Amino acid sequence: MPSFSKAASAPSSCAVLDRGLPGWLAQLDPVIAPAVRNAESVSATDYLARLARLRALARSVAPRLDAADVIAWRSASADWFIGAQAGSAQVGVLVGNVDLTSAASGRSVSIPGRWGTRLEAGRDPVLPRNWTQAEFDAFTYSTK
Repeated sequence: MPSFSKAASAPSSCAVLDRGLPGWLAQLDPVIAPAVRNAESVSATDYLARLARLRALARSVAPRLDAADVIAWRSASADWFIGAQAGSAQVGVLVGNVDLTSAASGRSVSIPGRWGTRLEAGRDPVLPRNWTQAEFDAFTYSTK
């Protein structure tokens, strides 16, 4: 049985944001806002089921990436790279913001644009730091 004390439903999260940050939904990116708006109608049971599914998918992806040295990823909100080796990964964000979460501990760090960090198996992510242009050049060179 999931622990409801450690999880909140999407509607309750939206209610907290509405009270603390009036007008927050109107300030979201127009691509993301509809999905967030629709989340308000998701039941706590459905929310917890989706959360469990996303966590299972996150755990299952690691073995599939073992053969990759570097992955370049472009999304609607960020351009970032991940370099994976046995037992560790290095992440660099060119533009946007990316959250990196340790599957082992569940702890996360937020990596802003022009910053990078690393994650070793079984540990918390290292606090991100500002990367030099030379570090980005060396890291992104391996994707060409």
